[in-house]
Amino acid sequence: MPQSAKGTEQELPKLQVASPGKRLFALIFDFIIALLISNTLQQIFREEHWDLVRREQTWIELLPFYAGLFGMLVLRDAVRGVSPGKLLLGLSARSRDAILTPLDTRRGLLRGVPFAVFPLEGMIMLWDLQRGSGLGQRLGDRWANTVVIENPQALRPMLRILLANTVLFGFFGAALLLQDFTLRKTAAYQTTAQHLHTHPDTEALLARYPELNEPELSLDLRSASGLSEVRLRIGPPNEDSGHTATLKLQFLDGPTPRWEVVETRLEAIREED
Repeated sequence: MPQSAKGTEQELPKLQVASPGKRLFALIFDFIIALLISNTLQQIFREEHWDLVRREQTWIELLPFYAGLFGMLVLRDAVRGVSPGKLLLGLSARSRDAILTPLDTRRGLLRGVPFAVFPLEGMIMLWDLQRGSGLGQRLGDRWANTVVIENPQALRPMLRILLANTVLFGFFGAALLLQDFTLRKTAAYQTTAQHLHTHPDTEALLARYPELNEPELSLDLRSASGLSEVRLRIGPPNEDSGHTATLKLQFLDGPTPRWEVVETRLEAIREED
């Protein structure tokens, strides 16, 4: 019997409590992912003519953004106690009552709720380390009776690095794809398009190539006296040829704010030999 117990004990994986440094890096990565998700959703759901809103946003208008950011941080350990940051660093939150099994959703949510009092979370964790418990428990860990350990089933380091790069480049690619979408929602772009379709120098060109390609906006929303610039290409969609149109716009504030084109410049694109 003692030999059987000894054999069972040898089969158990060797568990190690995660260091505070690793946990901090995991939290930073989780925050970056949550911020990228919030920004991406904000770009997708931008309202039409969003550039006409020159005033500072009130806290009520900013509430959905920060509420979503906070919500994702609360939910980060809801799936088996492994947030994106913990997955990257090979960590896992486990229940102290069942440390060999993945964390259930209820405990994962419970340990995330105290992020509402983030400074207190850090103070409690520092106090726990100071008294020498070795567990580094924050308030959420105490509520859910959890501890963060080095995950014995963690992915290999190279796979984790590849996964992190894939996620970050995925968000970067999404930002590039959404850039054109959000630019075309601006009142500045739509004013430019309307102006070019009626301008004598560009009307004939747009009759042949109706699509405006590669728009670039440089908007000055700080002062009404400053000029903004819109630059785009008129020509075949998939070729670097045609004409470049550069327009200067001025923002007119008032009961119905709008953009007004004050200068239009058209240049032919020279084809390199």
